[in-house]
Amino acid sequence: MELTTCLWFDGRAREAANFYTSIFPDSSIEDNWIAPTDTPGNVKGEEIVVNFKSSVAHSSV
Repeated sequence: MELTTCLWFDGRAREAANFYTSIFPDSSIEDNWIAPTDTPGNVKGEEIVVNFKSSVAHSSV
């Protein structure tokens, strides 16, 4: 089963992605989005999205 989750870290997405990929095996940072221009919430060149993938095994008894 595949599960997609969205986590919001205001201004700290890279830090969170680094943390989660360090604790879950077979995890990796896939890509990121950089603001192409200034917007009301972002500055041009600022990293605004970090996509990462993690695999978590689940077993039921």
